[in-house]
Amino acid sequence: MNIINKLKQHPNSWTKFLAGNGSRKPKLFAWTYFKHINSKGIIFSLDAGISFSITLVTVLLFATFLAQTASSTQNEIKNFELEEKAILIADSLVKNYDENNSLLGTCILDIEKKRIRTNEISFSNLINLKPISFGEIYVESITVKTNSFQKTFQIEEKVSNDCISVRRFALIEGEKGIIEVKTCTLK
Repeated sequence: MNIINKLKQHPNSWTKFLAGNGSRKPKLFAWTYFKHINSKGIIFSLDAGISFSITLVTVLLFATFLAQTASSTQNEIKNFELEEKAILIADSLVKNYDENNSLLGTCILDIEKKRIRTNEISFSNLINLKPISFGEIYVESITVKTNSFQKTFQIEEKVSNDCISVRRFALIEGEKGIIEVKTCTLK
């Protein structure tokens, strides 16, 4: 009996042929072994491949979504810090008095009552504006607006694309108005 007939009789006993005396040819064995694969095995292999591909694409889309979310969150945190500093400076302008740097406070000083009048500022106090920076964040300008006038005080002129303006209501020379503080980041 030759090798092919033995393989047809015992297709699942391939180890007997491989462990033989070395005269048997592996090509004949491989051909006979793959000849007996049924169509259910091929369909299962295709289904597994398709489901694996779908899983990989889903994981890729999820990773892309996470990367975009992380990037946008990082930008929001940077903008929040910039806006926070602008709000703090605007509040300091209308609630404090500092004769050395008006950027830290421009309220009217009431000498008779020995206190400052919060939310009331005058133009004479805005003359002494000096630059202030908080790391990469600096104050670019302050704009004062009322119904009768508008004036912008430029503090620093640097090149920046990321700027935020914050507005605050106050009494300016006895008239209701808006103070706008523009803060930027260095880039």
